[in-house]
Amino acid sequence: MELEEAIRYLEKHKVDFRHIIGMASIFSRLDDAKWNDAIAQFHNDAGRLDYALDNDFGALALEAEADKSTSNTLQKFLLHHAFMRAVWCTQAASAGGELIARGAHVDQIS
Repeated sequence: MELEEAIRYLEKHKVDFRHIIGMASIFSRLDDAKWNDAIAQFHNDAGRLDYALDNDFGALALEAEADKSTSNTLQKFLLHHAFMRAVWCTQAASAGGELIARGAHVDQIS
């Protein structure tokens, strides 16, 4: 699932998500020594959102930023954390079909 689809879903459900996109975009402007502090805050804030169409919005935002980055180091960092968030989303599934749907994003990132 793409970020745009999740955005449409969250907009339809009147969920405030723009700050998560902003937080994800900040990594390219930070010194790498500050990434760990920034990702901790990102996980805290992104974890407050409901899952969008069986995907973690934070994972989608980090993945989108990784795709834009020209830094291999930053790409790996963002994708690692996107993967972790997608795994957490999958682990929260309550039924087999939901597990399969959520696991698709984990497979896509890895």
